[in-house]
Amino acid sequence: MMNMTAGQARFLATFVFGSAILGSAGCASRTLTVTQGDYINTAMHGGRQLEDRTGEPLEVTIVCVYPEDLERDENSGLKPGSVITSKDWYDNQPARGSDSGRFILPTDQIYVLTNAAQVYGKKKGSALNGAVKDGRSEVKVGGIKYRGMKLHSRNSVIYVFPKFIGPDGEVLPVRAVEFNPPGAYTSQLSVRIGVDEARGNHGQYIE
Repeated sequence: MMNMTAGQARFLATFVFGSAILGSAGCASRTLTVTQGDYINTAMHGGRQLEDRTGEPLEVTIVCVYPEDLERDENSGLKPGSVITSKDWYDNQPARGSDSGRFILPTDQIYVLTNAAQVYGKKKGSALNGAVKDGRSEVKVGGIKYRGMKLHSRNSVIYVFPKFIGPDGEVLPVRAVEFNPPGAYTSQLSVRIGVDEARGNHGQYIE
């Protein structure tokens, strides 16, 4: 190895230290495990006998929100603690070429389980069908990126919105799950989706 002057050594040490900081401030990856009941998204089958309420495919959207996103008036409904529902999200979700009256977020902050051919965001798999139809109760969604330096901000949050559909075709106002701040949780996040007839919204829930 060639000899270095004291100045060159200091420069190298600064470069290495700075690189380490940048690396630690990069994206923190999260995995979301969804535990689903035997049958889900059953509200459209409310007129059937209980054993025939087999449900419909359920779209699920995972949304990463940063403090700078909340500086926009359009995103005021996404503030942590705002009691946002799935209906709020799907009525106002971002769309290409249209900002009017909608939330404004980059596509790389949105992850979707859906049967749709195209989505605003990143498609991470098919819609959920319940444990009986899917043959599994747990579905893992990996590669949810969140920029590391924002993980512990009180204005940082990861939302999970299930698109439960009611008997009239409307999105039900089920309260979203929120992880706020994301840094208060481990890299392994989890939610449970199911049907409990004792609850509101035709028994549809996420927790």
